[in-house]
Amino acid sequence: MRLNKKGISTVVTTILLILLVIAAFSVMTAFLIPMIKNKLAEGECFKILGKLKVVEGAYTCYNSTIINGQIIKETRIMIEIENTESENITEIVFSLSGSGSAYGINSAYFKIKKGDTNDNIRMYDKSYGESLDFPDEKTSALTYVFKTEFDVESADIAPVIDKLMCKKTSYEIKKC
Repeated sequence: MRLNKKGISTVVTTILLILLVIAAFSVMTAFLIPMIKNKLAEGECFKILGKLKVVEGAYTCYNSTIINGQIIKETRIMIEIENTESENITEIVFSLSGSGSAYGINSAYFKIKKGDTNDNIRMYDKSYGESLDFPDEKTSALTYVFKTEFDVESADIAPVIDKLMCKKTSYEIKKC
């Protein structure tokens, strides 16, 4: 009995082509899906661009006070979010910088999530270590107070949407 070698070769070629297409599709999917998700998240950042702001004035400033013989340096920052796009924001990142540190450290980095607590951050009307409020459709403006070891002169603030940090905005912080 004689086998037709052309037929076997055609079947093998067809199977290899199918496997090649499946492999190419898998590789493309592995790269395209995360890229598309990032682009969609960037679109969310675009929606809130310019809507997260620092309200300048008496509630946004830095000050040093002496309590029980210790110098306490605090910075108040009032933020405001326009409209109800804030439900997409999962965190707010604050990067504070300035001068006057005894240790040469002139910057501090803070992340705020709803319900978080932090011994160096408090709400204006609360104590350190209590849970932090987070902007939503009911609260248009909130004031956070940061305890640092230096006089804060500028703040970079960036919203985070689904683990993607949006563009930061820089603000000058004045003495109270």
